[in-house]
Amino acid sequence: MFIDFSVENFRSFSSRVTLSVEAVTAFKEEAQNVVEPKKALKLLRSAAVYGANSSGKTNLVLAMLYMKGIVLNSSKHSSVDKLKVDSCLLSEDGEKRPSSFEIRFVIDDFIYRYGFQVTRDAVVSEWLLRSGGVRGKEFILFTREGQNVSVGDTFSDAKEVDFSELLPNVLCLSFLDNRNKEVAKAVVGQFSNIALFSGVIEETYQGQTLEDILNNPANKRAILKLLTLADGSIVDVGIRPMPLGIWEQFPRKIRDKVPTGSAGDIFIRRQVISKDGGLRIMDFSLGAHESVGTQKLFNLATPWLRSLARGSVVFVDELEASLHPLLTRFLVHLFNSPELNHKNAQLVFVTHDTNLLTYGGFRRDQIWLCEKRGDGTSDLYALAEIAKVRKNDKIERNYLQGKYGAIPFFGGIDSFEEYQVT
Repeated sequence: MFIDFSVENFRSFSSRVTLSVEAVTAFKEEAQNVVEPKKALKLLRSAAVYGANSSGKTNLVLAMLYMKGIVLNSSKHSSVDKLKVDSCLLSEDGEKRPSSFEIRFVIDDFIYRYGFQVTRDAVVSEWLLRSGGVRGKEFILFTREGQNVSVGDTFSDAKEVDFSELLPNVLCLSFLDNRNKEVAKAVVGQFSNIALFSGVIEETYQGQTLEDILNNPANKRAILKLLTLADGSIVDVGIRPMPLGIWEQFPRKIRDKVPTGSAGDIFIRRQVISKDGGLRIMDFSLGAHESVGTQKLFNLATPWLRSLARGSVVFVDELEASLHPLLTRFLVHLFNSPELNHKNAQLVFVTHDTNLLTYGGFRRDQIWLCEKRGDGTSDLYALAEIAKVRKNDKIERNYLQGKYGAIPFFGGIDSFEEYQVT
């Protein structure tokens, strides 16, 4: 399971910030939102990140996306490939400093801490450590400074590796994974289990749901159950023939996911009440007739359910976009519920939906705030770090009133009168 993630000198984050899902032991509310994978280690099933527009919330998701991407792909680099890191341009020395990323996981009986510092040209430093307990001593598995790699005694099967073949732009972790070293494979496997979604371009995931509907009856039943829980009038979902000329207008990413010969219009079948009070069944085109919210729920259905089934760590930007607050709450509840989240999947999502602060069933330690500093860089802090925030406080009201920071500030509306558009 995921414990925390830190980033420094990446996009709007100049100084180091850390997002943690380690539960505050003194907080007793919403106990079902907490899981204990190891003795004395209590982790949250979800965390929500709030903040004004342009405060840096999306950059937190992009930082995780970058870290995952370089771990999974750097071993494929040629000697001339760049690492393409976006250093913080708002910092005067941002382009001169390396960007830093670090994450902690629970894997079986151990806690692993892995991180690296990179520039666009090379890996500056890298480290992997392991401990047996929450506050226990960490043992070095390997450390790297430039091209010098030092392997610890507890990583014995890596001692025979010839690191002279390690390129400056390739992570040591990826290098060891490529050589089938078990510890490296386990850590890289954690990164492959991180799912990242955008709540505003979710149509890119439609092909996954469509493929399940066409080829996997069990998965189709799960998708239909998700849709019917959100909208009780839905009774079926499927695909019907569509003229080839129209199908060709669909994005290639969707067409490539659909088996040859099955091209068609996705429909939602609903039970509706007729004028005489009876019931009738009608089919509605997903793209032409259904709301943007229903389309989004359909598109995310398979990746969302698959993440729960696999116990994934899910990062979502703008989860609530185009969704009713109750539907957003429902999707989050799937993660917070021990009965529904059997594999202890975890959700970190960026949102503006303040209704969740009142009705979402969140603990105080599940709320994070992202705020733009005076110099334009981003800060990230937990609501739990703010003194005297009690569990019975009106957190939504207090947040909107600016008591916790991380909200937009507007100029006087009266000053806008002279700038009318004609």
